[in-house]
Amino acid sequence: MKFFNALIISLSLLFFFFFAKEFFGSKKSALIATLSLAMIPAYMSHFIWAIALTMPVFLVALYSIEQIREDKKWYWITGLLIASMLVTQPSLALIGVVMIGMYWFVKSLTERKIDTPIFYAMVIGVVLSLLWWIPMLIIHGSPLHLQSPHAWNGILDDPGKIDRVTQTQSKLFNWGGTADRIYTLSDFIVAHDQNMINNPIGIGIVLSGMLIISFLIAFSFLKKDVAEKRFKTLLLLFWLLFAFLGVESAALPIQFFAFRFWMVFALAVSLISVIGIEWISDRLHQLKIPIILTLLIMFTGIFFTSFIQKYTANTAEWPPGIGWTDNNQLLVDYNGYSNFLLSLPKNTHIFAFSGKDDFVLGLDGYSCWWCPDIAQQRWSLLKTNATEIHRWLKDQGYEYAIMDGLTYKYIARIDKNETALINPRLNEMIDSGLFVPIKQIDGGVFLKVV
Repeated sequence: MKFFNALIISLSLLFFFFFAKEFFGSKKSALIATLSLAMIPAYMSHFIWAIALTMPVFLVALYSIEQIREDKKWYWITGLLIASMLVTQPSLALIGVVMIGMYWFVKSLTERKIDTPIFYAMVIGVVLSLLWWIPMLIIHGSPLHLQSPHAWNGILDDPGKIDRVTQTQSKLFNWGGTADRIYTLSDFIVAHDQNMINNPIGIGIVLSGMLIISFLIAFSFLKKDVAEKRFKTLLLLFWLLFAFLGVESAALPIQFFAFRFWMVFALAVSLISVIGIEWISDRLHQLKIPIILTLLIMFTGIFFTSFIQKYTANTAEWPPGIGWTDNNQLLVDYNGYSNFLLSLPKNTHIFAFSGKDDFVLGLDGYSCWWCPDIAQQRWSLLKTNATEIHRWLKDQGYEYAIMDGLTYKYIARIDKNETALINPRLNEMIDSGLFVPIKQIDGGVFLKVV
């Protein structure tokens, strides 16, 4: 999985190059943009999540849009790609659709006519994705019930209770991410060796300088008589502003996964920075300084102020993740936990009292956390007794159960008073003879369901 995840992320750079080549109409400009993107810390780490699949599809969709200029039948392919985005990972897909919508709007605006092929592509993409989403919603209902109560419970009764999905008095809309915060100027300009794992932040000093120069020069391009030049410049400015507002949405009335906008911001920066980099190299070329030498000097600066930091952060030893910790302290022996689960036959049914079935699934076990009966009943088990717990687990086909430090963490997010039931219930389960402790690790015990 790690290899293919890194491969897919790397391929996204190749897809970006082909899009940039069509967008700028120049291999040199595309290469400059791609090298910049590859060195920006904010563009993708090797973190494994569905967004790593969505970003390459989004870039191929942008390439497909560029091909519509040559052959309008490409809007069918573009529509399929947009649909693929929307059924792969929703948050980045929605961001991508908005950016494609901006492409359509700016192109229609600068050409003073509606670009129907791109519009058709967006409609096709949304309609095709609904062919999947609507049946899933009918079958499974709202996705809210699939989440553990520490994320969703009581949201309708107390809208201010949950930070991740809420409408509060202070915000018009707030769908926050786990790493959202308000970013400072230094977060943008300075790249650090220690960075976020899921979506790193920062651009780097040299590239930030190129961005400022490009931003200033871009406004002069808006006065050009060539519509294509105005379109590209205006679109890049729209994308840059949209991405920046997204990154800083934690400070705005509308918030939507602010930290996930960093990779989109990196895309916009790498594209618009081409303007400044080429402007400087062309001016110096007039002074008899070779363009290749100017580019070499600039990218050497980007290498030392952006790429080194990106490389260091991505090759450092990463902890298991915040899901395993509380106040940066491991709640359970991760190695013992993972080694035991991996020693079992694949797809062994394992119930985690913590509700962290994603950990079970990630270590080749199985738990149907999306099944309504399990999603609705699991959080009331500790309030019953050993006999009832055993009966329910057997009915659901579970062979093992896990009680650990994670149980305290996630049960406490539902009801702190309920954590007092954990130890007594565990002792009762063992004393009943219906559960056999077969593996004990620091912070946890694995039980065989008899």
